[in-house]
Amino acid sequence: MKDNFEDFLKKEISKSNIQIPDNGFSDQVITNLPRRKMVLAGREIIITISSIISALVFVLIKGFNPFLTGLINLFNSLIHLKIPNYEFVIVLLVFCLISLLIPYVELRKRIF
Repeated sequence: MKDNFEDFLKKEISKSNIQIPDNGFSDQVITNLPRRKMVLAGREIIITISSIISALVFVLIKGFNPFLTGLINLFNSLIHLKIPNYEFVIVLLVFCLISLLIPYVELRKRIF
């Protein structure tokens, strides 16, 4: 039984090894494909520049100290079971959401 099955497999595999000549068909298909748009490179440049400007503005207006103080207060309020500062929590959630959505949108545009 095993010999018959192995013979059958060998015959099927040998049938699938047939090479079909291309005759330049794939080259014609590739040349007729639409060209890639350079929109993605523009988006990446805009996101990079805006991230750098945002970081510079954040440092120049001394936003690191209030941000760090807000994080410390948030952790202290969570540890001591107090009500946290809602404004800081909302800003932190919006910042995290935007930070996650930008790569998600860019990835979807590349895939689709």
